[in-house]
Amino acid sequence: MSKSTPTRGHATLLIIRIITGIILMFAGFAKMSMMQASVSMFVSLGIPVFLAYLVTFGEVLGGFMILIGLWTKLVAPLLCIIMLGATYYSLVMGSGILALVPFVIFILLLVIWKKGSGKHRIHSSMFN
Repeated sequence: MSKSTPTRGHATLLIIRIITGIILMFAGFAKMSMMQASVSMFVSLGIPVFLAYLVTFGEVLGGFMILIGLWTKLVAPLLCIIMLGATYYSLVMGSGILALVPFVIFILLLVIWKKGSGKHRIHSSMFN
C-alpha cells in the first residue's frame, strides 16, 4: 500500500486547478464570442444585463487566476457563486444533465478554496 505524499497532493491540486481554470476560461470565451446571444439568454432568464458581462469576464479572468494559482482563496468563492447560479439556471431551463457540469466545477472550486493554490503557483502571499 502506498502512502500519499505532500508532492502527490500538490500535483493533484495543480491538475485540479489546470482543468478547472481551462474549463472556466473556455466557458467565458464562448460567452464572449457570442456576447449578444449570451446577454439575450441572461435577460430571457430575468437576469440583469450587467450580470451577463460580469459572469463572462469573471469566468475568463477568474479561470486564468485559478489556472496560474494567483489569489485562489479570493477568486474561488466568487466563482463558486457563479457556478451555483449556473447550476440553478440550468435546472430552471430543464437541462438537468447539463447542470452537472457547473455543479462539478463548483465542487472543484470548493477544493481549491479550501486547499489554496498549492506549491505550484505564481507566488503571492496575499489570498493564497
